[in-house]
Amino acid sequence: MKTTIICIAGLQPGAGATTTAVSLAHGLSLHGRRVLLTDLAPNNRCTAMLGLAPEPESTGLRTDDMDAQGNTALTSGIRFSRRHGLHLLSGRRPAEMILSDRGCPDTFRQHPSIMAWQVILINTSPAWADLQERAIQASDLAIIPTATDPASIDGLAQGMHRLGMLQERKDWHGNLLGILPTFYDAHAPEHVAAVQTLHERFPKSVLPVIHRSVLLETCTAAGWTIFETDPLVRAAKDYLALIRIVRRITEGK
Repeated sequence: MKTTIICIAGLQPGAGATTTAVSLAHGLSLHGRRVLLTDLAPNNRCTAMLGLAPEPESTGLRTDDMDAQGNTALTSGIRFSRRHGLHLLSGRRPAEMILSDRGCPDTFRQHPSIMAWQVILINTSPAWADLQERAIQASDLAIIPTATDPASIDGLAQGMHRLGMLQERKDWHGNLLGILPTFYDAHAPEHVAAVQTLHERFPKSVLPVIHRSVLLETCTAAGWTIFETDPLVRAAKDYLALIRIVRRITEGK
């Protein structure tokens, strides 16, 4: 099966990008996919959300250098998440690889360790704009999470414009999988209006909403995913709907 690389590109802070990356990665692994979650956010939040210890210090290896055991900087940074089918690559290693002078997006895509996975999810942060841009270039698909408040919706338009310019000027051959509205409260008129605005501005690009959930916030803080905490809660069902969409697009299911 062809490897599919999906970038979770939070264009604004607080959009739920890391929660989405972790939930999607674990959900896909529960459906039998071999998933590598690559965390390029500066605070390595995916590590904490999966209940793992902080990433050890970098070995200092370059992308294609090997240590005494034959591991490269990339392969030595891959860790088992304690969840079947899901591994994690975090810390400085992937960032150094993608941003190095030899680390163009094709370097990431064509690395033998990368090709071993069925799905690779890249969690990025707007704090590292250059790294996020390169991660998008390396990806087949991009998901853009956005909070459902008026300020976030207004800021999204500028980010979407940058994404379009990247596709035009920097030879990105991937596609937008969709805009993902997060933290949605159906009882808040401003959230309802914001999602309506999204559909008006981007009529074919809006994914089903992820509802606001206290349980979703508490379980990630405790190092558990929503599927481990309560797979029947509404937020879990929301992410399950997203997983079905991803599988339909990437696998034709």
